[in-house]
Amino acid sequence: MIINGNFIQEVVSRIHANISNQSLCSYANWTPLNGNYSDSTYQGIYALRYLPAYYFEYAVLANILSCRIRQGEYDSLNIASFGCGLYPDYFALEHNLTHTHFTYVGYDSSDWQTRKLMPDARLPLILSNQPIDDINEATLGLFDVFIFPKSIGDIGSTSNLDVFAEKIGNTKKNRLFFLNSFIIKDNINNENEVALFSKLHGKLLSKGFMTNDNHEQTKHKGAAGSALWLINNNYQYPSGFALCTLNKTQCSTNCAVRYSPILTNKNMGFQFLEYKR
Repeated sequence: MIINGNFIQEVVSRIHANISNQSLCSYANWTPLNGNYSDSTYQGIYALRYLPAYYFEYAVLANILSCRIRQGEYDSLNIASFGCGLYPDYFALEHNLTHTHFTYVGYDSSDWQTRKLMPDARLPLILSNQPIDDINEATLGLFDVFIFPKSIGDIGSTSNLDVFAEKIGNTKKNRLFFLNSFIIKDNINNENEVALFSKLHGKLLSKGFMTNDNHEQTKHKGAAGSALWLINNNYQYPSGFALCTLNKTQCSTNCAVRYSPILTNKNMGFQFLEYKR
């Protein structure tokens, strides 16, 4: 598995420089909810805390995909990511899926203005604001790989997941991959969100697909609670990029701006599923 430390350093430094001179106290109680993602300042606060660790998790999944696919097996993979945000999963794929060309299409209905701060992509990258319900069956039938980057809960609450599953299940392809990441606390399986994916799983089985991968449980890389740098020493969150230097005696607010970045795998819960028929 490849973790590109230069990528983490570049993204953190760019985003920090973009928002660090602003007054951020009004964001003290903001949380990762759909309505907040379109605020460019909150995008930066969110990214500095979560993006490097999420990139780590997607690198784990991208490495598994790289191992499942033999060199030369595909001329090019078509990959779709739903709720891609700042698309750290694209960079995880770029850094790990090195023997196979791919085209990445990222869907997200929020206006991620902070994307202008992301590094340039080396492979075809298409970003769309098209809502999930508006993606037609023909388009979904083009994809070999489907990524749900901690997004299936939001999709389940805002879109018709049964219709979406039906569209995916009607593909003409005979081999599909699903890279699922879930919102997890303390490495505990998120049964509610995992159950949402079961709708897609059931539809695929009804269309003649089979899988040997477990769709009911999530995994994490390393022992539960491990520091990410102990799992891969190329993961180093750069120092000196705190957004607020006040301590609890100077500011008693339970402030989201002061939260430390994610540095362990406690929030890591993923699935890799390969379906064939």
